[in-house]
Formats: sequence, structure tokens, C-alpha cells
Amino acid sequence: MAARRPFAVPHLLQPLALVSSALVVAALAVLLASMVLVPGCARTEPKATAPTKVPGKVTISYDLNRINKIASNQLAVWIEDSKGNYVRTVFATRFMARGGYKERPQCCPTWIKISGWKDASAQEIDGVTGATQRAGRVAVVWDCTDKNGRPVPRGTYVYRVEGNLFWENRVMAKGEIPVEDKSTTSKAALEYIPKEARDAGELFLNVTAEFRPE
Repeated sequence: MAARRPFAVPHLLQPLALVSSALVVAALAVLLASMVLVPGCARTEPKATAPTKVPGKVTISYDLNRINKIASNQLAVWIEDSKGNYVRTVFATRFMARGGYKERPQCCPTWIKISGWKDASAQEIDGVTGATQRAGRVAVVWDCTDKNGRPVPRGTYVYRVEGNLFWENRVMAKGEIPVEDKSTTSKAALEYIPKEARDAGELFLNVTAEFRPE
């Protein structure tokens, strides 16, 4: 008697299995495609462009006194951004800016260090050393450009004034001024270095800043 063959699974179910597998593969492909960025189709943020026009001008004013002592009366006015990065010098006394700080390093050491004045170009030196300032209310103007003459972006900037009272005795003024779309004013705080330095004299007082947009 011939051996009985095992029962065979109907072939009608095989096409259904193949279709189901294809659907699963297609679904996975769609899912993966949605998770992977196609080269050339990724969305990129637009690059910030450098401003081509100055936002306005900042006028820095102070009451200047003349101290009748040697090793005194040296002064520097400069700008930093909100992160403390040097932007440019607005004014510096002629003796100090033209190399006098080498003979008297006590002049304005903070300005010398932050500005990197040892590497200043002749053009930069000429641009900040104006006529000798006379006692009284004095104003200097920052044209909202950096040390290379490029317009700065809008934002908040720090203005600083450092003065040499007598040898290592100094006074520092520091304030913030917003450079935006409207006129603003501010008043700087004074710090004497060391605290007893005030006894050496008062080189400047009432330091203020005013921004006017263009």
C-alpha cells in the first residue's frame, strides 16, 4: 500500500501573504523617508548680513576738570559691545595715544589692554587724538562704526571713560546705551581705583550718553 502524502497548505493564501509583506515594506519606506533629510532639500536659516548703514550717533558727555599735578590728566573714551568685546576708541589724549603709555603705564591700563593699543595703526591713532580738551562740559561722538569703519548692528553697547588722576590713581565711568530705532539717554556710574583715588582729584564727573537714530 502506497504511503499517504502529508496534507498541503492551499496556495491561495500565498498571494495574500506577499501583498501584506509588500504593504509593510512600503509603510516602513515612507516612515524612513519622512525621518531622513534629502540632500539639497534641507531648510537652512538665512545668513545674517552685515549692516550697510550706521544706525545713528552716540554723544558721550562729561564735566572735565584739569588736575594741577604731574602724572595726571590722561583720558580715554571707548566702546564695547554687550559681551565686553572691544568695538573702537572714540577719544584718547594725545600724549598717551601716541606712545606715552610706554613711559607711564599707569595712564589708562584698562583701555590699553582692552583696545590692544600697542598694535593700533597710525590711522587709528590719528582718528582718536583730537585737540586738547578744555575744562568744562565736553562731548565726543561715536558714529556707530567699529575700529575698521564698518557700521555696527543695532543692540546695546557699553561706553567707558578711564582717567588718570595721579600716577596709579584712576577713575572709571561705565554705562550702557541702547542703539535701536528710538532716541535714548543714560548716565554712567563712576568707580575710583583704588577707592582712595578720589582724594587725588576729580578729572571728570556726570558722564552721560545720548543716542539719536538716523
